[in-house]
Amino acid sequence: MRRLSERGFTLIEVIMIIVVAGIAIPVLVMLMGRQAQLGVNPELSVTASNLGQSLMEEIKSKSFAGAGAYNGYSDAPSVGGVQYERTVEVCYVPGTDLNNTSSCGVATKYRRIKVRVSYALPENKQSYAEIVTLMTDYAE
Repeated sequence: MRRLSERGFTLIEVIMIIVVAGIAIPVLVMLMGRQAQLGVNPELSVTASNLGQSLMEEIKSKSFAGAGAYNGYSDAPSVGGVQYERTVEVCYVPGTDLNNTSSCGVATKYRRIKVRVSYALPENKQSYAEIVTLMTDYAE
């Protein structure tokens, strides 16, 4: 029988602690690994946005007529070992509905420019970032 003044663990208590820790630790490690993998997604999204913004700034630096040359443009930059795909759509839009691209070939004083950057997520899913802006022809 154990006396109240004695301190320490019995052999059975030590074995129980080892068994409980042996069950709990692998579960915690798996959960932490999943969270680390999910932490990559925001980094990919920010990089895609930056790639899109840099291309958009390049297009906006051109004249109204020069921006049209980017329609259908596509490239595939690689950043940090991740492959991204950038595509550009430049379309004339009417002044009354700047989102209406149905009459894309009809020249107006407004162009809608859309840059889309696609990338693969770790789970083999596709995601993308889109940047859209309008350009006007101030020359009359």
